[in-house]
Amino acid sequence: MQVILKQDLHPLGQKGQAVSVKPGYFRNFLQPRGLAVVGTKKLLVRAEEVNAKIRAEQEQLKKAAEKLRETLNSTTIVLKEKLTKKGTLFAKVSAKEISEALSSQAKVTVSTDQVKLKEAIKKTGNFEVNVRLEGGVTAQVKIVVEGIQE
Repeated sequence: MQVILKQDLHPLGQKGQAVSVKPGYFRNFLQPRGLAVVGTKKLLVRAEEVNAKIRAEQEQLKKAAEKLRETLNSTTIVLKEKLTKKGTLFAKVSAKEISEALSSQAKVTVSTDQVKLKEAIKKTGNFEVNVRLEGGVTAQVKIVVEGIQE
């Protein structure tokens, strides 16, 4: 069944977009909450215009993300972390620290949700971290963790 969304609903779609849903989902969830209306011919024509606009915006976001990926792939971030007496890191490196380092060192704004650590960084050395960008684009940032003895 074709319905037109009245609000942005992640991951279903955006406001004004025509989407296919099962009749029970519409009848029991979307309609009672005022989140969607039945797609009439007139509304579906208008929704196609909205869908075309959304696709164009997503294409622009993907192009911008691909440019950012090139920048991030060539970026190396240096983190200086405290060491214990044994020579290991006092605390593991978090996605928040990596996001802040990208902001300060590379002048690139990335949220902590976008930084995907393959494994916890608990020692000094060289690492690669994935950063998920818009449109399904993924970049890899090189991280160098150096220790500071206190």
